[in-house]
This record gives sequence, structure tokens and C-alpha cells, in this order.
Amino acid sequence: MASPKRILLVDDEAEVLQVLGEILTSMGFQAETASSGEEALAKLTPQTDLVLLDVKMPGLDGFQVAQRIRKNPATQDVPIIMVTALGNRPDRLNAVRAGASDFIQKPVDAVELRVRAEAQLKLKESQDEVKRQRAELQRAYASEKELLERTLQGSVRALVDILGLVSPLVFSRVGRIRRLVRQLCMNLDLPNAWQYEFAAMLSQVGWVAVPQEVTEKHFTGQPLTPEEQKMVESHPETTADLLARIPRLGSAAEMIRGQAKTQFKELYSGDLKHRDPAAIGSLILRAVVYYDLLLSQGLSHRDAVTELRKAEARNDPAILSALQAIIVDDAGNPIDLEPRKVRVSELAQEMILGEDLLSRGERGILLARKGQEVTRALLEKLKNTLLKADTQRQIFVLVPRPNPEGQPPPQDSPQAARP
Repeated sequence: MASPKRILLVDDEAEVLQVLGEILTSMGFQAETASSGEEALAKLTPQTDLVLLDVKMPGLDGFQVAQRIRKNPATQDVPIIMVTALGNRPDRLNAVRAGASDFIQKPVDAVELRVRAEAQLKLKESQDEVKRQRAELQRAYASEKELLERTLQGSVRALVDILGLVSPLVFSRVGRIRRLVRQLCMNLDLPNAWQYEFAAMLSQVGWVAVPQEVTEKHFTGQPLTPEEQKMVESHPETTADLLARIPRLGSAAEMIRGQAKTQFKELYSGDLKHRDPAAIGSLILRAVVYYDLLLSQGLSHRDAVTELRKAEARNDPAILSALQAIIVDDAGNPIDLEPRKVRVSELAQEMILGEDLLSRGERGILLARKGQEVTRALLEKLKNTLLKADTQRQIFVLVPRPNPEGQPPPQDSPQAARP
């Protein structure tokens, strides 16, 4: 059985409150009374279904009380019937401006009161149902959006894992670049850092179009012919073109495409947080990708940053300062990674290989590159490729350190969880 509707009666005359209360109670309503505007505001709750409000009262009058009810988000939708002896047009207009839903004149007629009260209560029921359905739709939309984002993140991670198996040299970089981008975003206190990390994961996809021998020469610092250099420089554009065809990856595509711009200096002013995210992402990727390349070619952290600063027109000073502030150990490894020796059989996801992993067959086939993140796909490959004796070998790895609280790092959004 439904509970009776709650109606708040507001009048400074005790006799009026008593009469109206008896009338409403006889109609099956739950009547609550207040003898002043201040008391009415104190008793009013979001669960109140209707307010019957006198206009002329000492202290706060009915117009002022109605205005305050409408200004409160918790009560702004509660219907208000003004009870007044004022019948002229200006008074009615003032009541409407204050927020009255309806009027009833003194002395109150019981039949008219029932009709007007029931009409306002039915209207409120309809409004409440609309709000309930809207809330359900919003929850359903949020749930579907989260599912789609998780699906997208999982698909991207699977793509990167597969490419890592096909081309360990290139895609061993992805984990390093992503971690550097994450550290930079923390140092720069950028909002929605997940979008830059997401772009970092996809930034190397275009290398699939570059011949393997050219890739080897580039990453080992060997000189390239003009034609080979053009191939290398085109990979961000290739990546962006591939990603732009996929729904919801347009922002990441623009961040990656922007690396090829020759000048960004017009953007080097003001707070990074207030710039276009696509431009910020391009600047971060440009600096981090080149920085990682310099490290892979044997430069130290300090020398790599110095090299980046030589090209001031191509690199944002704020980003370079944040990159300089990243603390690394003597071997150039971020301090959030702990060096460790483990058996190959003990390799686990999220570990970073500290050396190339070769099979011990006749040819010593390269299975995974130094710097490559251990993924489920790589573990399956090792399981199907290595001999039992190989799994007992020890290998140098870097293991993510737990933070001091022992909790996972905070994310910028529920959808920012690392894919």
C-alpha cells in the first residue's frame, strides 16, 4: 500500500493550520504544519510532495519562502500552492515569479483544495517518473560507454601484444614510451592523462610499413639513405591514417600525426593544462619517442635531454623540464622499477625484460627484446617455444615497485585504467 502524500501547511494563524490540516487528513493526506517561513524551510525535505503556502506572514513572507524553495536544488521541483486573500493581477504575477505552481484564495473551499492539490500531486508524480527514467537511461548509457571503452582498450592492448610478437625491436618500445608518458603527465599535473598514455600505446603502429632492415638501422644509430629517412619520418602519418579510420581513436590519431609538424613554438606559452589536448599529446610524444630512441642508442638520461634541448624550436621547454626531472638510476631505469634476476619460468605480466631473450636452440632465435613488457601473449609464445631446460635460465628484469601505500596508482577517470 502506497504511503500517504506529505503536504506541508505554512500559515502564521494557528486556526487556519488546524482547519486545513483536518481537511487534508480527511482526504487521506499526511499534513505537517509550520507557523512561519523560517520553520517551513527547516521542515521542508525532498520527500515533501506539496507545499500549501500563505502569502502574508511576519518575517519571511510567502514570496520569499517560495523563492528559497526554488533556489534549493533538493526542493526546487516541489509544487507550491499559494494561499492568499490577494486577488489582483500584480500579486498573482509576483507569486508566479517567486515560483508558485498554483493559487487558491481564502477562505479555502475544501472541494477546490482537493482538486488543486490532486492536480499538482499528479503532475509531480509524472515529473518524478520522468526523472527516474532519465536516471535509468543515464546509468544504462554510462554502463554501455564503460563496456565500449573497456572493449576498445582491450582491443588496443591485444593489437600491441600481437605486433610485439611480430616485431620485438619496435614494440619493445611501447612499454617504455607509455611509462615515460605517464611519468611526464604526473610531473606536469595534466588532467585526463589516460588519453596521452593511450596515444603512446598506439604511437608505433606505423612501423609495420617500414622494412625490417631499415628499422634495424634506425634503432641502432646507423646512417640512413634519404629514401630510408623518408620512410622513418613517415611512420607517424601512417599510424595516424590507420587509426583515424577507427571510431573513438581520432584524438589519439591527431596526437600521433602532430609529431611531424616542423614548428610548435607558437604553442610554447602559458600553462600546458589550458592548451589543446591534441597539441599537448603531440609535444609529449615527440619528446618521449626521440628521448627513448637516444637511450636505445646508448646515451645517458642527462645526455639525451641535452640533445633534445638543442632543438628548442621542436620541443616544448615545460615538457623538457619535466622530462629532466624524471629520476632514474645509474643504468637509466626509472626508480619505480626494481631490477631483479628471475628464472624464465618465473616471468610474469608487467615485468620488463632487462636483456634480450634468446632461445638456446642451434640458431639462438631472438624471442623478445630488451625493454619489452611481458604480456600474456609473450608468455604463451615462450611456453610454446622454449625447451624445459631454457625455462630454468635466469634473466635480468625490471619489476614495477608497489607504491608506499600498497595501493594501485590513482587514475584520472574510471575509464583510464591501464588496458
